[in-house]
Amino acid sequence: MPLSPPASAFDFDPLSSSGGITVKGMNLGTIAVGVDGRRWKYASAGTVDLVAGNLLQQAAPVGNHLNRVAGDAAAIGALAATLDIGATTAAANDYAEGYLVINDAAGEGHSYLIRSHPAFASSEASARVELFEPIKVALTADTSEGSLIWNPCKNLIQMPTTATAPPAGVAPFAVDDADFFWVLVHGVGSVLVEATAAPAAGVAISSSVVTAGAVVAAALARGPIGYMIQAGVTGENNVAFLLL
Repeated sequence: MPLSPPASAFDFDPLSSSGGITVKGMNLGTIAVGVDGRRWKYASAGTVDLVAGNLLQQAAPVGNHLNRVAGDAAAIGALAATLDIGATTAAANDYAEGYLVINDAAGEGHSYLIRSHPAFASSEASARVELFEPIKVALTADTSEGSLIWNPCKNLIQMPTTATAPPAGVAPFAVDDADFFWVLVHGVGSVLVEATAAPAAGVAISSSVVTAGAVVAAALARGPIGYMIQAGVTGENNVAFLLL
């Protein structure tokens, strides 16, 4: 897939109201950099409206699309591969701009950007994905294992108290479900603070296990997403420096 430079501050408005932006304008994950160094990524909301200043999560992976054996062999240089998926359907191009990740046997350790695919039926043998990148190590039918992974910026949701995927950034404004928008991933931003415990200024922060969409002093298991600039106040939106 061709590489492109980040959008400039003059090419986009990251604080636009979502306002029904239902038509995808560019590749998901496209990075935009403001004149002040803040960074956003082009993203889409899931099936629920997003709240300004809430920490967001990537879409959770589909269990029946993980660690699946290759349905057919794929030679070096091939621009397609197949997996025998489990009992969960997928709409056409659900995984477009996502990844085929080879996790076991021949080809293990390689990841490929997905171009397109048809709809997948439940428990479909040899579900085929077209790739932007050629296969580097041949895949063996019924032996090589792979996983289908969403684009990290597709179908973002409010960060739940029990994480099902990594943090994705902070919603810079209220976003309607299924709309496209710029999610803040790096730099100064306003983020919701946990309702029962507020981190001090300068403290590393991670997602809360008490308040959905909020942050708290960093816990090792959840990993830091940035640092507080000001001392947090429980239940308020306070200033943090994001590092996602």
